[in-house]
Amino acid sequence: MKFEIPKAARKRYFPFSLGNGIDCVLIDYSGSMACNSGHLHLEQHQGTICAWYKSTHRNRGQSIVPLVQADFTLFHGEGEACEIGAFDQNFDPETAVLSTRIQAAYFQIEIKTFLTSEQILVEHYTLSRITENNPVIALNLHPPFPPSSFTGYSAISSYNFYPTTEKCAVGCDYQVNGIKGAGIMYTDFPTAKKDIFPEKARILLSGFNERNSFTKYLVLLDEKDTCDFKKMLNEKLDGIKSWGYENILQSHQQDWKKYYRQSSVSLPDKELEHLYQLSLYLIRAQQNLQTGLISLGNYPILWNGGVSNPFDLFFSHRALLGANRLKEAEKLIEGYKKVIPLARDYARRLGCKGAYFPWFMNCKGESLDFIDPKECPMIEKYNNGCLVMEAWNQYLYSGDINTLKKYWSLIKETTDFLLSAIVSENEQTACIRRGEGADESAPRKNDTSHLLTTIKSLEALIQAAAVLDEKISESYRSTLNKLKLGLKGNYRKKILLPYAGSDMIKTSTFTFFLFNLPEGTGKENITAALKACKGRFGLTSPGNYQNLIWPWAEWQAAIALSYLKDKRAFKHLYNGTRYSSSSGAFPEKIRPDGFAINYWYLTAHGSYVWAVNSMLAHSVNNKIAILPGIPGTWKDLAFENLRLAAGILVSLKMENGKICDLRLKNINSRAVEIILEIPPRFLNENISTTNTAVIDSQQSISLIKQ
Repeated sequence: MKFEIPKAARKRYFPFSLGNGIDCVLIDYSGSMACNSGHLHLEQHQGTICAWYKSTHRNRGQSIVPLVQADFTLFHGEGEACEIGAFDQNFDPETAVLSTRIQAAYFQIEIKTFLTSEQILVEHYTLSRITENNPVIALNLHPPFPPSSFTGYSAISSYNFYPTTEKCAVGCDYQVNGIKGAGIMYTDFPTAKKDIFPEKARILLSGFNERNSFTKYLVLLDEKDTCDFKKMLNEKLDGIKSWGYENILQSHQQDWKKYYRQSSVSLPDKELEHLYQLSLYLIRAQQNLQTGLISLGNYPILWNGGVSNPFDLFFSHRALLGANRLKEAEKLIEGYKKVIPLARDYARRLGCKGAYFPWFMNCKGESLDFIDPKECPMIEKYNNGCLVMEAWNQYLYSGDINTLKKYWSLIKETTDFLLSAIVSENEQTACIRRGEGADESAPRKNDTSHLLTTIKSLEALIQAAAVLDEKISESYRSTLNKLKLGLKGNYRKKILLPYAGSDMIKTSTFTFFLFNLPEGTGKENITAALKACKGRFGLTSPGNYQNLIWPWAEWQAAIALSYLKDKRAFKHLYNGTRYSSSSGAFPEKIRPDGFAINYWYLTAHGSYVWAVNSMLAHSVNNKIAILPGIPGTWKDLAFENLRLAAGILVSLKMENGKICDLRLKNINSRAVEIILEIPPRFLNENISTTNTAVIDSQQSISLIKQ
């Protein structure tokens, strides 16, 4: 067995994040939560504990905390425990299975690990080589064990471990921060011995032969999952025993393959392609199964875990739409609609109209910053404008008027809140009242992030009313025009700055361009930001948040440059990927000392997918740009069913640098006239190309003909 150590050595290792929207399990290089010899230093990057977490535990007073750990120990000889000496690990996003190979003393083991939508963690072990001297494997279940450099973590907890009536299973009852739950660990290995201690339980396996295989299953349920969690736990154990490993694996893989069949992208650079698919996995893995809201990360390092914010989700939502994950994208919008009663109450208590979605909220829409919104009257609110844009984009990308009807009240009530809460106007102009600016900055007047998102919300409201024939007050259009006039005061020499009176160009310039799509904010803005925001490793903000690089700023720049048809788009797309972990996790930023912060940052992953989609194809109104941002070195690529804002699905194949197949499908309920923009270098002289076409509803056409 050979191990591909160089890949792990080139980049920093960080545990893999498996998720199903409710549960998150961090798996280290053992293929489990640890290969625990009792002497191993368990410190992980940023103090992360490899354990089981639940996003549903997040509330204003409590962060997500680790609940249990289930690791293993390898024994040989007279009970000598050994540590892993070498490993390699890879994840297949299309099946959502993590494959790990380890070498520890005389052991060589292959482990396949996955977390199902049924809340079952599965670890399948195949013994490639074992010691002949009394090999024993202990499957351990115990409370979270903080690294030796930690004094503990913030949780009030109690545990009770016990043998179950099932021969090869152990159980535990827990109470963590007042939440009662239970877990069960089961193995299908036929010869097992159970040990129960006050602080842990374990199952000892022995009597192995080479190529033996067995599976460990772990299920953790509590009051946040169901009031009858113990009954459901037993039902899941019965299901595991009835189905068996192969059937559970097949069902899990089919579920994820269905998700990936909605579109496909094949790039010449397979690492970039893998990061694309991995990022799409992460977005779905963070989407709550009940509410549809998406978390920015479900382990504590990421803002204490379980945080949902429509600003950050603006990027992941566009990623889902462009990758034709329409169902998952709409689940997010439906999630906002589900929690709108609470948003209405927040607006009422603040003395405002409409519906107010908090800056940081949990999967139920509850604010993580306040109980009463009057506690934080100045807090950022432009996330509400991002929410409106997401709902409007859901309509544009779907081409379905029924979608717009469904979310009309969401669009209107959220826009009404913005006008009531943050807009100040007189007879001539309007502006954003003084309040906390983007990136938790000090209070300031006419913050551009709030201003642009409010403008786009009003535009969406006015256009939606026209499509649906809804009667709205003329005051909306009047306020829109006044805000556009007020926006001019934030320009200096044609450059849009973060707020009125600002004298600094920041990476938010790229965000402004994306907020203002399809028009953007002009090439001169992006050119100025690329010059002003250079860091040692890449793009960074020269102001309060200066670091070596913010990778997601690179991808925002790449999106803008693709819309500008600027060949530098790929340079910035690629540069951001250089700072992923060895397993593909993107950090939020790289600190001045070179330390990566916040791996598995969802906004970065969403921005990356959006950037790749934009480089391959995007639309501006009825103009469709094909391959606007790919590098000249790419000669062979293909994609199928990327979705554009014009309500069009586009598929393409390129060989030897020339497009040989290009198909468009109109999924609108009406005919669409399109104008095609393709760089001439991608076209064969002897192949005819249609530059304009009218595509009837639900019809497909081929625009490249041999």
